[in-house]
Amino acid sequence: GLGFAGSILSYAQTTEASGFAPLGIARVAAVAMLATAAVSQRSRIVPAPGSRRLVVVTGIVDAAANVAQVTALRLGPLAVASVLGALYPVATLVLARFLLHEHLHGWQRVGIAFALVAVVLTALP
Repeated sequence: GLGFAGSILSYAQTTEASGFAPLGIARVAAVAMLATAAVSQRSRIVPAPGSRRLVVVTGIVDAAANVAQVTALRLGPLAVASVLGALYPVATLVLARFLLHEHLHGWQRVGIAFALVAVVLTALP
């Protein structure tokens, strides 16, 4: 949570003149941390042969989401953009429900409802 909040606040402080360089810097830092963790644990970070297409598509969608998040932070109110950006777990639950036919548990439904109410309350003047 602290890392997510720190990145949101950091992106919000960047100027339009910086373009999307902050996203590139963040991605390089993330890859360096992942590589360091893999080396220290003697783990492989190469995707399984059958999943490479999915990894590429996921990377493209993640990059598009990050570009949208930074654009929203620069154009709109920080409170609204950060709350909407933090709703990505809700999207995961909804996709799992409709694509994988998983059942949502009661607390997950309550969490989604609270998250949507929070978005509405944050957007109010």
